[in-house]
Amino acid sequence: MHGLTCMLKCGSIDLARNLFEEMSHRNVISWSTMIGGYAVNGESEKALDLFSRMQNEGVQPNYVTFLGVLSAFGHAGLGSEGRNLFNYMVRSKNRNIQPRKEHYACMVNLLSRIRAS
Repeated sequence: MHGLTCMLKCGSIDLARNLFEEMSHRNVISWSTMIGGYAVNGESEKALDLFSRMQNEGVQPNYVTFLGVLSAFGHAGLGSEGRNLFNYMVRSKNRNIQPRKEHYACMVNLLSRIRAS
């Protein structure tokens, strides 16, 4: 996983995607790393597509996954989708996806982007 993280932090998105696709077993950590990496590198659509694919493959997201998705919504200007996801997290009984301070900060960022546009 460390290699995937390093590639994304350096902006080597194509290399990271190739490594991710070649993995024989992808878990929530590898999925979340790629989703967050896409979001941070301005590839919101790819992040959201990968999140859909993750769900279709039956991998349960965690709080890190949702942080990447919220960031992607913010970069894509999808305020209502971001609010819906955040509200889902707030209402969830699953402690693994309830919002943390990072999610609140991400929502402030998302809402400020929407207001500025």
